[in-house]
Amino acid sequence: MLIGSSITHSVLLAFPTSVLPTINTTLLAVDISANFLSALPPALEFCVCLEELNMSSNPLWALPHLITQLSPLCILIVDLTGLTTLSASLSMLDKLHTLSIRRNKMYSLPSWLCLLTALQTLLVNSNPFHGPWKALMELCSQYMTSASSSNLLVDSRPLPQRFTTIGSQSPFCRHGDQNLLDYHSP
Repeated sequence: MLIGSSITHSVLLAFPTSVLPTINTTLLAVDISANFLSALPPALEFCVCLEELNMSSNPLWALPHLITQLSPLCILIVDLTGLTTLSASLSMLDKLHTLSIRRNKMYSLPSWLCLLTALQTLLVNSNPFHGPWKALMELCSQYMTSASSSNLLVDSRPLPQRFTTIGSQSPFCRHGDQNLLDYHSP
């Protein structure tokens, strides 16, 4: 279901409430991007088969808890929503394989991301990362630019021994089969 941009989000909030009860058991994808929403329509909670949700370009600032009730969710796109952090409750989404949090206000990535065992793609471009995350993202960005690719991939396989201070199950940057941290190692 693609819901076009709306100037008045009250119309948008009313639409899912009237339509979703009739299709909530068969709906697989919802795109409610660019609708000036500061909250999700509560009726989404009943979309028990939802696999893909795009909420990009809405001033959400935080992800609503109801997302964690969407257990079949495989793809979550929340670009340009003003996010500064991700709730640990998202770790309950055990089927999530793609998470896009581009152009937000993230200073770091949470350590619980390694609990998302199905996660294959993590898109984090254009966040103001700080400290070690900033250095890591710059390294990844340089490699991606030289490799003519704009996707930043994260994998939850164990890191090499020399990176155990980051955490043995922490995500690391990848480009295809190439571990970027290994790529720059001696």
